Amino acid sequence: MNEPMFESPRNAGKRKANYPMDKIVLYPPRKRTILLLCGALAFVGSGLLLIHSGRTLGWVPVCCFGIFAVPLSASMWRRSSYLLIEDNGFTFVTLFRATEIPWHEVGRFYVKKLIFRPTVFFDWHPISGNDSRARSNKIGCLPNSYGMTAEGLATLLNTWRERDHPARPI
Repeated sequence: MNEPMFESPRNAGKRKANYPMDKIVLYPPRKRTILLLCGALAFVGSGLLLIHSGRTLGWVPVCCFGIFAVPLSASMWRRSSYLLIEDNGFTFVTLFRATEIPWHEVGRFYVKKLIFRPTVFFDWHPISGNDSRARSNKIGCLPNSYGMTAEGLATLLNTWRERDHPARPI
């Protein structure tokens, strides 16, 4: 299969064992991004009304929320943010910047609360070479849960990691 399999987050972990799948692509939900973008554009519009009425104070919301609206608009593109899970590792993309991580570099995936939101974390395994000391005893986290619960995503990633490295202890 050369093309990635595009999966609904609800069905990503419910595949039958006899159906071969070598890739899963998960996208973050757009609802929160749309709401934030609408709010930012509303503040920009109110600032423009203030500027039009002759008040220079209107430049504050136009500049602040206009700058905030730019990355929100960019994140509305379908390929700007996603999680690609493959046989050899996973890649997460945020605002078109990709981070590729092979399975042999990560340990277990688990859920912890980051501020008020459950987030998927993972342990880095020490790797050989110059970078081994930099990543030993370090943790990483995913920027999003991609439409799944954090627990469901951690389970899915642990399943894929075990599929690639079955003998490795968690």
